[in-house]
Amino acid sequence: MVIGVEQWTVRHLDEQVETEFDELPKDIQAKFMHLAKLVEDLGLPNLREPYIKHIQGKLWELRVKAESGIGRGLFCSMRGRTVVILRYFKKKTSKTPRKEIEIALQRMKTMSNEEE
Repeated sequence: MVIGVEQWTVRHLDEQVETEFDELPKDIQAKFMHLAKLVEDLGLPNLREPYIKHIQGKLWELRVKAESGIGRGLFCSMRGRTVVILRYFKKKTSKTPRKEIEIALQRMKTMSNEEE
């Protein structure tokens, strides 16, 4: 743990996101778990590319590369230093597919409605 950094938490939005994670190849899962530990230990503001990248608005992506391919975890951050993973997928094109972004945005909107 880095001294002076307040603890962050990383969580999945719901069981559907848990299932998406479970369906990823094991080496990509391991890379995501390592990246989540970095977020928790170092704090989200201290990570940059190649680990995270801004997509649009409040939507960001966790970026991992493993032997079996490239994985992405689309997320937003909440008050209280919490990262909420909205969508996992194995990337097959050079650009993040718009369909994946739309799924994450819709889930974020649902999450926002539940908090109101």
